[in-house]
Amino acid sequence: ELYEPVEVLGMVKYLVAKSQAFEPIQPSDGYGSGDEDQIARGKQAFEIRGCLACHSHSDFPVAQATKGPDLSNIGDKFAAAAGAPSPREWLYSWVTLPSHYHVRSTMPDLFLDPVTDAEGNVTDPAADITAYLLSCSNGWTPVGAPQIDAQTLDQFVLENLQQPFTLKEAERYLQEGIPAEMRAKLKGAEVELVGSINDEMKLLYAGRKAIGKYGCYACHDIPGFENAKPIGTALADWGRKESSKLAFEHILEYLHSGHGHGHADGTGHASETGEHVDDEHADHGAADDEAEEDEEAGDEEADSLDHNEPFDESFYTMHLNSGDRIGFIWQKLKEPRSYDFKKTENKRYDERLRMPLFPLDAQEREQVITFVLGLVAEPPAEEFVYQPDERQLAMIRGRRVLDKYNCAGCHYLNTEKWVVEFEPGAFEEPNEVTDFPFMQAHVAPSVVDQTLKADAKRGVLTAELFGFQEIDNNLGTPVIADEEGLPLEDDIEEYDAATLQYPMVLWEPAVIEGQVYDVKSRVSVPIADIKQRVPAWGGDLTRWLLPRVVELEKEANPGANGTEAWGWLPPPLVGQGAKVQAGWLHDFLLDPHPIRPAAYLRMPRFNMSSEEATDLVNFFMARDNVEYPFQFDPRTRATHLVAEEAEFAAKEGASGDLGHLDAAMNIVVSNDYCVKCHLVGDFEPQGSDRAKAPDLSEVYSRLRPEYMRRWIANPAKILPYTSMPQNIPFDPESDTLGGMAQTLYPGTSIEQLDALVDLLSNYADYTSRKADISELVKQAAPPPAGGGDENAAAEGDSADADEGDE
Repeated sequence: ELYEPVEVLGMVKYLVAKSQAFEPIQPSDGYGSGDEDQIARGKQAFEIRGCLACHSHSDFPVAQATKGPDLSNIGDKFAAAAGAPSPREWLYSWVTLPSHYHVRSTMPDLFLDPVTDAEGNVTDPAADITAYLLSCSNGWTPVGAPQIDAQTLDQFVLENLQQPFTLKEAERYLQEGIPAEMRAKLKGAEVELVGSINDEMKLLYAGRKAIGKYGCYACHDIPGFENAKPIGTALADWGRKESSKLAFEHILEYLHSGHGHGHADGTGHASETGEHVDDEHADHGAADDEAEEDEEAGDEEADSLDHNEPFDESFYTMHLNSGDRIGFIWQKLKEPRSYDFKKTENKRYDERLRMPLFPLDAQEREQVITFVLGLVAEPPAEEFVYQPDERQLAMIRGRRVLDKYNCAGCHYLNTEKWVVEFEPGAFEEPNEVTDFPFMQAHVAPSVVDQTLKADAKRGVLTAELFGFQEIDNNLGTPVIADEEGLPLEDDIEEYDAATLQYPMVLWEPAVIEGQVYDVKSRVSVPIADIKQRVPAWGGDLTRWLLPRVVELEKEANPGANGTEAWGWLPPPLVGQGAKVQAGWLHDFLLDPHPIRPAAYLRMPRFNMSSEEATDLVNFFMARDNVEYPFQFDPRTRATHLVAEEAEFAAKEGASGDLGHLDAAMNIVVSNDYCVKCHLVGDFEPQGSDRAKAPDLSEVYSRLRPEYMRRWIANPAKILPYTSMPQNIPFDPESDTLGGMAQTLYPGTSIEQLDALVDLLSNYADYTSRKADISELVKQAAPPPAGGGDENAAAEGDSADADEGDE
């Protein structure tokens, strides 16, 4: 306790002194007034611009992200720094562009550019969020700076100087400083004492020694510790370490005296519910009687760490009592500094155990123990080493990137899975839907047969459903239905829970009692029949924001459809590998640009390397079992286009002035179809941004042609929430198999569909041929009669004259 204040103040002084200069980003139009209106705007921006994907905040209790810190009282933190350079400047710069301060930060650039509202008012979302965060407070105030006297500081410095120097030298250097000519020979913190010594230098020395002692540099970049080694024991062969080499010290006496579990039973065995956390981790081995006084507080802290059922520690306490390494590591992880019991009185201050108490529950401790015990300094036999194939390796490498950048914080990466058990005849038969043959669900007969086999004892059938619970059109919340499958209109408490149902919208074909239910089918399942509900991977921010964006949109447009709110939020990445081209996705990850005008928030830019982007691309491609990294598209080849043009020209009703792609362009620009919603090049449709769709002039580089074909054929079978209609219907009874008007494109529905895919796949080449570059090139002026320029002509005249003279 005597030296801790010295270390704390020393670390503060060292970190401040060694910090690099920083020039914060300045707002173009000031930080704003910080009034209630700006704070309200900042709160809304914080909510809907992506912050809640990583951060939690008490103002939004439904959001419980843990990737980043809780920001509920961050205003108190900056208020405590009132004497430092403007906290507002730093926070604004950090919110605007985190990598400007920390080049390896995983916090992305959210593109918080100034926005102009309908009335022409310009606001800065970054300034608004800054104002909001600075207003957040729960009344916390920092502990005052420790007060240390010169004698304690000198005592600390002298004790540490005695390690590299003799006592006499240490005393002299404490008074006079270390001579400058010794600088080249010094290693470590002693360089801070070179020159005429003062208290500031002593604090820098104390701080550097403390940082080295506790290994802060292992997690943080700290100047002066670039080449520092880890402070911990090497674990490469710990699993085979002999117990005789482990320092059990007085650990059994510690346990027998009631320290280890809080419920002394005289045997040294912890009770099944005992989860003690010794406070020696806070005072670094203070006197034993002080540790005992804090016993109760330690127990309460431990209880807060274990969230599961009481854990039986008897196995580990048995091994600890028998002097086995299994028991040693259990106690080391549970109470790292308990091995200093009755040892601190004979140790120097800097020799005491330093391992911190990590917030591990009992199950997590077991996992760490299992891993460490497996470290035997020898590679396992080759037959026991996992050897992933190319696609499996791509999945492993990509998962690391997904976790690093918290992609699942915003995006759904797969759907929910419900396992249902039901009585035969419980579900209505699926609706018959006429669709293109290639869009129909195909299920193996063996799978269909399996769904018809009832459980031999209970007589129930089983089915697996993949999708999401239906979203309420008005509220954007999951629908709960009554026994007839109709959404509840009254308070749920007025219904018998046993009669309620959860409607699911299928994202994959499902087979229920031998019947195939296609994508977008609504299947209402009694709650009692759902035997297992596996949550979707990711999508937390989308799930939290669905009701909120519906509420916001209905303020401006009361007729807004809540089910379309999926399209206003981060898109699900289900089937992403089969959707986009690998090269486009790689470039988009490194330099994202707006795609969907309807989105409330855009894809941020992460500090992602090209290698990481490649790993992420390969993950999606491997997961969906598609070709990567390259894919050949025959639709873009001249041979394909020439053949299509010739076939189109021979069609009845084809105009001689229009080719195959020209006629397809008729569909795109028709006011009844694509341009009603889609941007196309420099064209932008009228109306709200929520009603606008992506630019069709860019899909040639983004979408895979087969996906594009299926998407145009029936969008709802690809994304069940989409508002895009089936523009080219299929009718097997029609001479043209359905389709659009023949005046737009003469041909069958399939030919019309393929024509659109051809056009969009070759859009850049098609539009470039519409510009006649040759007419833009300035023609050179014709040469004078006789050829050559004036000088050449003059030279010719001179030559003729000479010949004449001769």
